[in-house]
Amino acid sequence: MRLPFQAASAVLLLFFFGCHAPEGAGTQNSSEFALEGTLDPQWTSADDQLTAPIWSGNDEEGSLLAPMYRGASDGTEDYIYAPPNGDCTDARGVFRIDWSKSANTVRYQVKYKKIPTHPSIHRTEGVDFFSDPAHLAPKDFNNGGYRFWTILSAQTLLNDFYYSSTTLEFIGSQYDFPAGQPVGSIKVQIPVFGLLTNHLMFPKNDGSLFREWTMPYDRVEVEGGPWSLGIATYIPLTLCESNEFQPISGQLRPWAGPWLTHDQLSMSWGEMLQRGMVFDTTVDENQPFPELFGYEPYIYSGVAFIGNQPAVQGGVPRGWRNNLASEIQQVAPVIRQLEGGAGRGCYPFVLDPHLHGHNVCTGNP
Repeated sequence: MRLPFQAASAVLLLFFFGCHAPEGAGTQNSSEFALEGTLDPQWTSADDQLTAPIWSGNDEEGSLLAPMYRGASDGTEDYIYAPPNGDCTDARGVFRIDWSKSANTVRYQVKYKKIPTHPSIHRTEGVDFFSDPAHLAPKDFNNGGYRFWTILSAQTLLNDFYYSSTTLEFIGSQYDFPAGQPVGSIKVQIPVFGLLTNHLMFPKNDGSLFREWTMPYDRVEVEGGPWSLGIATYIPLTLCESNEFQPISGQLRPWAGPWLTHDQLSMSWGEMLQRGMVFDTTVDENQPFPELFGYEPYIYSGVAFIGNQPAVQGGVPRGWRNNLASEIQQVAPVIRQLEGGAGRGCYPFVLDPHLHGHNVCTGNP
């Protein structure tokens, strides 16, 4: 029997194109824009004037400064958050990352304005939330916070996923079966994303937020460790509904694996730059998760808010979003206008779900 997902991993390897600091990029006069500059903790006129990512230096000594807008960098089936008052006009952010191989340091600085102080999420099953056994993020929570994410493109990070040879249903990944491929299964290799994030952040009463933290250059990790990267991707839950040549036309559901230690996956910041990165801010539940040192067991919430994708030439402008479906298929357009709006009257929505595909086992659509 022809297995419909066997060739899809080759296509998924191109989820994102490279995001790389150009040699000798120019700098600006403002200290925020200088190669060895820093973000002002307060929101400034320079922040309002920043409309596109600015790369400076090179892979060994450099910086990236970029604006963040609502819904600019989202994943399949993400719930795109909107403030309860339906006004996204001034809800935005800026991030700056400075790196030095010689000092073995990568410094993150992020700041936001006009973001809700106690974000809560309430969704309806089957309408704007779809239960997923491969990604157990909560449907609802109150009084949440925010996390800033660095998302590594799915190039070269292949993991093994297992499907029943009789039913073709997903039964687990290499992390569920550390002894190797289970008997009676089919192994499919699928690229996975690596994800970095920080501890939960909370804005002031006026909706402003400033946060900074550092990590080593020679081995990236979440804020404070002990994890190097979390991993996630999109998979069919059944091979019967996957599509060999056009993955986005088949079933693609979020999957989240474990947090990995440095022994399991270690990567330098230079390697991160070469592989390509995407940045997003999510709304997350406020739970201590002590067994995982404050990080969520389901890796990410799936509630996207404010970000950008510097891999796109000039970044993603306000009121637009990355088009992940096009990136998967390597066809235009790479960005498209944001559903739900970016000003007054903005509203939340679920981005491009692929809950089902044509069932090649039964012939049913």
